[in-house]
Amino acid sequence: MVFKGSRYIRVEGKPLFLIYRPASIPQCEEMIQFWRELALEHGLEGIHFVQTIGGFPAFNHQIFEASMEFEPHYTFAHGHMNGIWIEMNIRGQQHIAVNYDKVWSFILERTPHRDGEIVYPGAFVNWDNTPRRGVDGQSTLGATPEKFGLYLSRQMERARTLYKSEYLFVNAWNEWAEGAYLEPDQKYGYAYLRELKKATQHELLKNNRYTGGSS
Repeated sequence: MVFKGSRYIRVEGKPLFLIYRPASIPQCEEMIQFWRELALEHGLEGIHFVQTIGGFPAFNHQIFEASMEFEPHYTFAHGHMNGIWIEMNIRGQQHIAVNYDKVWSFILERTPHRDGEIVYPGAFVNWDNTPRRGVDGQSTLGATPEKFGLYLSRQMERARTLYKSEYLFVNAWNEWAEGAYLEPDQKYGYAYLRELKKATQHELLKNNRYTGGSS
């Protein structure tokens, strides 16, 4: 069983499992309860279920151990919209572009809303779903690996200080159809991954200083 793997991420002994848009899953609550029972039957301490929260319909957060801010959708739905959207005309058709810096500024300035639940912060590499939706989609203006690294570093600090969270979820590793990917490409090569490594190492050094540990 994958959940029993020694490298599987666990929270308080429970394997972490994230569910995208649980409100779209029929009988989701019953499914989660069944999985929990199966986990106990197979010697696990349970499952640490996490739901994504964004612009889609909300679900009963009480059946989950935590929620995760799925970016940039969470900010699209809950942030201040001034300056995020840029209307463009492409060959006579309207196209909506997204201001990369504005979205990140709203992410970094937002106060976490908990309502008694554990919330894991999110981050995003870039956003462009025109490969999937054409001109009707949304594309980001202003994204660079250097900006991503700077914003990610600040979000990691917020995860530690404001959210009190060991985890931060990045959208995404290989969502090519939505322009959200860390994988190397022909334009930037490994630049985004290098920025991720730099931000992670910087945060580890700061965390060691605060906790008195050694690198």
